[in-house]
Amino acid sequence: MDVRRAALFVAAATVLAGCDPMADCSPGLLEHFGDPRPGFMVFFDAGSSTLSETAHETIRSALKYATRPDATTIALEGHTDSTGGGNVNADLSRRRAEAVRKALVAAGISETRISIVAHGASRLLIPGNPHAPDNRRVEITVWIPTEESIVGYRDCPEGFRRAPSTTDRR
Repeated sequence: MDVRRAALFVAAATVLAGCDPMADCSPGLLEHFGDPRPGFMVFFDAGSSTLSETAHETIRSALKYATRPDATTIALEGHTDSTGGGNVNADLSRRRAEAVRKALVAAGISETRISIVAHGASRLLIPGNPHAPDNRRVEITVWIPTEESIVGYRDCPEGFRRAPSTTDRR
């Protein structure tokens, strides 16, 4: 995950948790730039938000990390290929992420730990082939804190940690 996307996620999680985003806080998170967290991709058939058996296998793999005691937040990002219009793709990418969320909740993950973002066709995995099947996906990111990710505290409510800035990435 690049720095910009990580910063946006932290900002969204901060607001959802009720922390003042201007206070540079993250909700008990764990920002660690680089790629220490496992990432998973669930793929879909064209125009569908139905989970295949392969999708269920991927979700079971993600659950191995999501159920760890130190796993905190699970980010689901829904995507489509460029078939269909903007509103259709936005809705479909949201339904795909919701299908994955329902499977995670059915497996025992608390809904409060799951965030969803629907990108539609705005972030193609294969931009050179906008209709490629791999563009139809939900990305699952399991956020797991590490010792290096806890940079310090700064005027944040109890239980909140300061997210590292880009200068902390050495």
